Amino acid sequence: MAKRGSSSPVVSVLVVDDHRTFAEALGVVFGLEKDFRVEVAANGLEAVEAGAVGFVSKFTSLHELPDVIRRVGRGEYIIGRQEADRLARLLHHRRRQEATERQRVNRLTPRQTEILQMMADGVPDLDIAQRLNLSRYTLRTHMQNILTRLSVHTKVQALAVAIRQGKIGTRP
Repeated sequence: MAKRGSSSPVVSVLVVDDHRTFAEALGVVFGLEKDFRVEVAANGLEAVEAGAVGFVSKFTSLHELPDVIRRVGRGEYIIGRQEADRLARLLHHRRRQEATERQRVNRLTPRQTEILQMMADGVPDLDIAQRLNLSRYTLRTHMQNILTRLSVHTKVQALAVAIRQGKIGTRP
């Protein structure tokens, strides 16, 4: 990790690793760079409180690190190739999940949507059944079908999915 230095050409470098020996060894290597001022931290929390503004994976080539650190010291925000690839995969996965979730929500029947909206409004189950002229067993069957259709396990999860997808709303 690197911290933005002051207006001087010295770059503050914060080596962070939970393996102290590794962190200190890397600190010694970076200490050989004339324009680096090196500190060592044990974890990310220490790094954030110390003012870290960049992150470079320890899998980054040792030869690339000094240049990357200098760039961060100049104010650039850097993310390594592995981290960028991991984030891209994560975003792609989340987009697919979002699309699948949207498809599931769109398969809810008007009655199922109505039941979920009443739940979101805080209407107790027995009142929902009464208002919709359903037996509590029929309401329970509707709820089980909603859970199955949305591929969730609880009413709270069903509500969260329906709200997140804009199928139902919350009222102040």
